[in-house]
Parts: sequence; structure tokens; C-alpha cells
Amino acid sequence: MPELRNITPDEFERWMSTVSRAHGNRLNHDPEHPRPRFDLGRSIAVFEDGQIVGGCHSHLLEMSIPCGASAVIIPTLPAEPQ
Repeated sequence: MPELRNITPDEFERWMSTVSRAHGNRLNHDPEHPRPRFDLGRSIAVFEDGQIVGGCHSHLLEMSIPCGASAVIIPTLPAEPQ
């Protein structure tokens, strides 16, 4: 059964290699280079038999909204069909 969880600092290099390869990147640079900019709490890996077989990362972004307006995002579940 696959396990889905956040990665630990010692799993970062294996995670980066797996995710880069899945996106078609060759990872020709040092995999440690992006580590300072990564929030490991926003990085998830899928493990199967101890191997990382997938993953994703949520990038934190800052938005500018014109005229100083504010934006509120309210997540909702889909309505049940009537």
C-alpha cells in the first residue's frame, strides 16, 4: 500500500531527483542548490516499498491586488445533485 507524507530533510535529494525526472528534467545541477528555498512542509512524497515513486510541492506565492482590495478564498464542497 503506498504511503503519502511530507518528506524529511534526509529524503530531499531522492525526492528532488524523482520529481525532476517525472517532469522530464535531467537535474544537471546540484540537487542541494534549491534546498534553501524549499519548505519541506509543503513537499509531499508517495512511497512504495521504501522507494519514492511520486511527489509534489506547493509553492508559496505573494499576490498583488489592484487598488488595495482584499481577496477571500472560501473552499466549499460541491453541492449534492438535486
